[in-house]
Amino acid sequence: MMDPILTVKDLVKRYGAKAALEHFQLTARGGRIIGLLGPNGSGKSTFLKIAAGLVKPTAGEILIRGLPPGPRTKARVSFMSTEEYLYAAMKIDGIIRYFADMFPDFDRAKCLLYLPLFNLTPRLKVRDLSTGMRAGLKLALAFSRRADVILLDEPLNGIDVVIRDIVLDLIRRERGDERVIFVTSHLVDDLETVIDEAIFLDHGVAVLAGSVPELQAGRACSLEDIYREVYRGQIN
Repeated sequence: MMDPILTVKDLVKRYGAKAALEHFQLTARGGRIIGLLGPNGSGKSTFLKIAAGLVKPTAGEILIRGLPPGPRTKARVSFMSTEEYLYAAMKIDGIIRYFADMFPDFDRAKCLLYLPLFNLTPRLKVRDLSTGMRAGLKLALAFSRRADVILLDEPLNGIDVVIRDIVLDLIRRERGDERVIFVTSHLVDDLETVIDEAIFLDHGVAVLAGSVPELQAGRACSLEDIYREVYRGQIN
């Protein structure tokens, strides 16, 4: 069995008295797509930001190829945030040049290959892009890194069905034995055919986790049904 790419032991993150993650455990090996599922505030984005080295944990350990998140893991992790980080006045070709300068592992040719999937051209400005086109650009940039860990925070938010299908196909295409992909979402039905493992988070606690076939065994139901079961009564 391959060594894990990412391991997490008793990871805790608190903001004052509020726990964003509570004793979170995880072992992630290559070739896997892992869904972090749950409503807003469940801890999904917090975990990704810790893995990306943007937020420091309160306690516990997270290792990427045996190293804690920091300068030495930057080249191993590609993070697509929900927050807006593309300059509105820039053209796409300028953003691609910026990423190529910023990340030695950035594959410019691959990024250019993915642009047409989302009706993008290098001369378009970010401010002229639709929500779906912006999501496609962010995804193309994230997957053009030769990273071991890909972190996609809510890549399906606010996009139409057609773009959603393209995004899901691209996530499937980017699966690789030497990398692990994390996808956060509350759109569980769309992810069911994409992810290999699911982790249901509730106020920072992993209340249910396992491979998709394991979670569905004996239940004869979809991941969306399991989601309703886990969070029933908690969402207004």
